[in-house]
Amino acid sequence: MSPSPHPGRQGFPVATGRWPVLGHYPAINRDPWRFFQAGAEAHGNLFWVDPGFSSWTLVAHGEAAFRDLIMTTDHRRAQRSLARKHAHLLGRRVISALDGQEHRRVRRPLLGGLSRLAELAPMVHAHAARGVDQMLTRGGGRLSEVTRVYTMSVALGLLGIDSGHAAEWQRVYQRFTLGFFPLSSERIGTPRWFAQRAKRWIDAQLEVRIAQARSRPGATDLLSRLVQEQQDAEQGLTDEELLDNLRHLLAAGVHTSAQAITWMLAYLATDRRLWDEVAAEVDGMDALPRTAATLAELPLLAGLLREAMRMRPIMIGLTRRAGEGLHVAGRPIVPGTTLLVPLPSLLTDPSRYRDPMRFDPRRWADLGRPRDPVDSAGFGGGAHFCAGHQLTWLEASTFVAALVRAATRSRRRLQMDRLPGTRVLGPAIEAIPSQTEAHLVRAS
Repeated sequence: MSPSPHPGRQGFPVATGRWPVLGHYPAINRDPWRFFQAGAEAHGNLFWVDPGFSSWTLVAHGEAAFRDLIMTTDHRRAQRSLARKHAHLLGRRVISALDGQEHRRVRRPLLGGLSRLAELAPMVHAHAARGVDQMLTRGGGRLSEVTRVYTMSVALGLLGIDSGHAAEWQRVYQRFTLGFFPLSSERIGTPRWFAQRAKRWIDAQLEVRIAQARSRPGATDLLSRLVQEQQDAEQGLTDEELLDNLRHLLAAGVHTSAQAITWMLAYLATDRRLWDEVAAEVDGMDALPRTAATLAELPLLAGLLREAMRMRPIMIGLTRRAGEGLHVAGRPIVPGTTLLVPLPSLLTDPSRYRDPMRFDPRRWADLGRPRDPVDSAGFGGGAHFCAGHQLTWLEASTFVAALVRAATRSRRRLQMDRLPGTRVLGPAIEAIPSQTEAHLVRAS
C-alpha cells in the first residue's frame, strides 16, 4: 500500500507539537485524551497527525466521523487500513484486513466458534480459578501479568493447546507486537527484527497444532472445528487464512481482554465503595457467568466492563483507508488517505456522557438514552465489530467475579495506591505494567 498523501494536498491543518522524526508520538503518548480533544478544539474535526516517521494520518474526530467511516456499509469508500499496513506482521488474509464478501466468509466460522459461550465457559472458569488461586496465595500481584497469562491460557485452550506454556507464549507475543513500531528496518536488533523472529516461532508452533488437529477428527475445540470446515472448499478457510487468523486471534484477543480486566481490577482496587457494591452483587450468584443471559443479571459487573472500555479504550482509534467517493463531515477525502477516528475523545464526549471523565459503572443503568454503536466502539464498529467480543465479556466477568467473591469470603479486598499510568505502543493504549501492582489486604 502506498503511503498516505502528504497533508498539503488536501488543505487540512496539521496538529501543533510535531517533533522531527518522532512526529506527534510524544504528545499522543503523554495524554491521548487531551491531545485529540485539543486538536479538535484548535483545528476542527479533520486534522493531520504524524504518529512518527512521517506516517501521516488524517484524524476524523467525533460521532459524525464514526458514522461516516466506521458504520458505513460501503467498504469501497472506507476500507480497513491498519491490518493492511502491517501485513508483514499480521498476514495478508487476516480478518481485519479484508472487506466485503471475503471478510464475511472468513469471519463466519471464527464468529461461530467464539460465540459458543456455554461450551467455552467451563474452560474459561478453570483458567480463572487458577489465576485467582495464584493471586490469593501470593497476596496480589502485577495485574497486567496475571491477566495476560490468564487470557493467553484461554486463547490457547480455544486451540486445544496446553496452557502450561502460556507465560512463554505471552513473552513471545510481547516481542511480536514490537512489529507495530513505525520503523521499517529489519536490521538485527530493530523492533521489526525481533517481531519477525517471534512470528516465525509462533507460526511454527501453530503449524504443528494444525497438523495435529487434522489427525483427530471429531475434536470440538475451535482449531479442530476450523480444520474440519476446511473440507468445504466454498466456505472453509484456506491454509493461509487459517494461520493468519489464528496468529491474529492470539494477539488481538489476549491483549484486548487482558487490558480490560486489568483496568476493571485497578478501578476496583482504588475505590472501596465500588468494591463493596460489586462484592455484594457477585456474592449472590449461584455460579460464575456462563451465557449472555447470566451477564445481564449482573448489571454493576457489566457496567464495570463497559466503563473500563469507555474510559480506557484499548486502541488509540479505529482506522480506515479512503476509497473513491469518500466524504467525511461533508468534506471529500483523497483516495488512499489513512484516517483515524480517535477513541479517547469520542468516548469521553460531554454531549454523550454526564461528567465524562468520572469513572462510574452505574451510569450504564440510566444513560438517559438507548445504547448505540458508539458506546461499544472499544470493540470496533460496523462490519468489523470484534468477532470475539462475547468471549471478552465472559473472560472479564468470570475473572473479576471469581476474584472479588474469593477475596471477600476470605475477608480481604484488592488495594492499589493509585491508578496506573498509560503508554502508547503502536495502535494500542495500555496500562504501564510496572505500575499495576495490587495487594490483597485485610478488609476492615
